[in-house]
Amino acid sequence: MTTIETTIRPWGCNNQSILIGKLVEGKFVKDQMIRFADKDGRLAVKKQVQGKWAKNSTAVDYSIIVPANYPMVIASVGRYHAEAEQVEVLFSPVPAKKDLVLEFGKYAGKKLSEVPTPYLKWLAIHKNVLSSKNQVVVEDVKAFLA
Repeated sequence: MTTIETTIRPWGCNNQSILIGKLVEGKFVKDQMIRFADKDGRLAVKKQVQGKWAKNSTAVDYSIIVPANYPMVIASVGRYHAEAEQVEVLFSPVPAKKDLVLEFGKYAGKKLSEVPTPYLKWLAIHKNVLSSKNQVVVEDVKAFLA
């Protein structure tokens, strides 16, 4: 069981929500059936509103209890004005493999947590240049970066 504590601003320029979904190729994809975390009966969600409801200054504190073996990703998703969506993964059923050791390339023998982020990002988008034996690590790298 895991507890998530977070605060969002659902109105105004931030327009944040707590959504459920999954990670596809390292990107968060909303669940089309349930979408909002507080609508999923498997989660124990408590929320407390700070300020007046539906005002730009309103903040909502969330406390979400996630049961063991919960299969979905929980993310805070917001959009600041016309910018692209900002996604923060709050919970993922697949733990990041920080201790995974690369067995090839410039950082062979290093754990993912010891490898520079720009190199990991490069690996995540250049799967096709890796041998088929080494391509299996790409999903782990994407999960680590998420």
